[in-house]
Amino acid sequence: MSRATRRASPAEPQIRTVSDVLDQHSLLAGESHGDFESLRAAMLDDLAPRSAYAQVIARNLVDLEWERRRRIRWIRALVMSEVRQTLGAALEERLPPKDRDRLMSALMIPGTAGESAASSIMKMEIDVDLLTAEAYARKSEDLKRFEDEARRIETRRRRLLADFEKVQSRPRNTVEDAIVVDDERTETEAES
Repeated sequence: MSRATRRASPAEPQIRTVSDVLDQHSLLAGESHGDFESLRAAMLDDLAPRSAYAQVIARNLVDLEWERRRRIRWIRALVMSEVRQTLGAALEERLPPKDRDRLMSALMIPGTAGESAASSIMKMEIDVDLLTAEAYARKSEDLKRFEDEARRIETRRRRLLADFEKVQSRPRNTVEDAIVVDDERTETEAES
């Protein structure tokens, strides 16, 4: 028995591609839709799924990677929040509030600005690494939960990637007697 593709009637919902169904994702407050889309596009381009099921697995891989990165962001945010509180108290004695706030804000910026702020703080004989380690220790139970979740997500991601590679390596199924019906033709033309 052959299968033919037919056009959906106006009363039927039209689903154009698997991507239309899979493009639903939930971001949390503060997460960037652009960052998620960039990650998704890069990963899907790299994975290049060849079938609908491979697309489903690839999208799940994207979601798992986003979840893993989310946990890492939470870990950093939790530690940095604690560092800010401790550092704020240490700088309170040494700097006026405006200078203290400016220096602490600069410290949170990755790269040169953060390094420069850390260097300025170290000159005041405040060890930023020690403050960070102490903050980590104070939050260790909370951090452990996030770290454990990140590890579990990574394990799931690796298993899913192995499944994806198996699906990708399979030859595509073809149906020898299938008739492909062009969407431009009407159903009557397709039947003749």
